[in-house]
Amino acid sequence: MIEITIIRHGETTWNVEGKVQGQADPPLTQNGVEQAFQLAEKFRDSLKEYSIIYSSERQRALKVAEILKNGSSLSIKIDSRLSSRSLGKFSGMTLDEVECDFPILYKKWRSGDATFIPPNGDSTADLIRITQKFLASIKALHNDGEKIIVITHRENLGILHYLITGKKMDDPLRNIKNCTPYVYQLT
Repeated sequence: MIEITIIRHGETTWNVEGKVQGQADPPLTQNGVEQAFQLAEKFRDSLKEYSIIYSSERQRALKVAEILKNGSSLSIKIDSRLSSRSLGKFSGMTLDEVECDFPILYKKWRSGDATFIPPNGDSTADLIRITQKFLASIKALHNDGEKIIVITHRENLGILHYLITGKKMDDPLRNIKNCTPYVYQLT
């Protein structure tokens, strides 16, 4: 088994403002940077046990990966398959604004329909396919007993959880905390 520790990036300015991010790339807040340093402190003594850190290409994830690495010899591999999906016209809006401006689309989006595509965006089904390819490459590249870290985004973490465990997370839009490690065994 490969141990995979999956971590959502730190708090961003848009998290604070309640805005939908998608592939937009707002910076971490000072609190988000502090979350990353607290994460690095948790891993200070065990980081040498890991083979690599995989990170989304978005600055909010990559900054956390760099802080976590903290001068260690661990390499960071940027993998675009870990980036958020495009939420198109919804990006930069609050959920209330999306609901007000796109009431029918908002209901479809929030229904959990994986085939729903926001205007000019991508579907969850697309992200699931991309994430399956990422997991397949992890299985091909790493040996039993290896430990890896993945820094990604809320929806990506929820999908990884589902693909690894076969179970949905309880309300993944609210329960996935910033800079909190979720540890899984990948067989």
